[in-house]
Amino acid sequence: MKYNPDLHHRHSIRLRGYDYANTGAYFVTVCLNRRIRIAQGQPHVAQGQTHRSAPTDMNTGTKPKFDFPTFGVVENGVMVLNDSGKMVEKYILEIVNNTDKFFNVKINEYVIMPDHIHAIIKINEPSITNPPVGADLRVCPYLSRIAPVNHVALNPIELGTIIQWLKTMTTNEYTNGVKTFKWKPFHKKLWQRNYYESIIHDEAGYARIAEYIRNNPISWEKEHRT
Repeated sequence: MKYNPDLHHRHSIRLRGYDYANTGAYFVTVCLNRRIRIAQGQPHVAQGQTHRSAPTDMNTGTKPKFDFPTFGVVENGVMVLNDSGKMVEKYILEIVNNTDKFFNVKINEYVIMPDHIHAIIKINEPSITNPPVGADLRVCPYLSRIAPVNHVALNPIELGTIIQWLKTMTTNEYTNGVKTFKWKPFHKKLWQRNYYESIIHDEAGYARIAEYIRNNPISWEKEHRT
């Protein structure tokens, strides 16, 4: 999964002056605070992050084990989620399926990798005829400003709100997993403070990024092979 400037746009994490509640599709990457890197055939923690003990190497034929959170392993080009990875997927699917809380949001493509998530998040034009039923305004403050007329004007969900909700819910449950199921503890925070996104401008760009997401486990396995 080499850095691709056409996909990641890491030189500018946010487009200045752009409204990320705008209708459209966005390619999003959310990374764990500690990430797996390969150097001279050995996995190690990314430069600049606290390193407590070296992970086992990947030359022994055994699955790599790390002293920090990961979401599973890639085997034969397929991502095999561990329990914490399945937990993260649960919350992604809640975004997909909860039409009350995320009434104008779709996730058409996603993949959970050992130390990051890729997804295409689509923000649709909200319906103005019927407000979402049973929405929790404590979690969805953007629904609190509803015009008192028959044709309701809804405020669309902003991209950053979606990502923050995902980070908060997964961090809380991961913390419980550390206490209850002895999951690997995280250092200071589970996720990196920010996230990477790029605006998908056309169908060709969408198809290219969707293919990139689907093939990410295969690419990961090739790049992490010793």
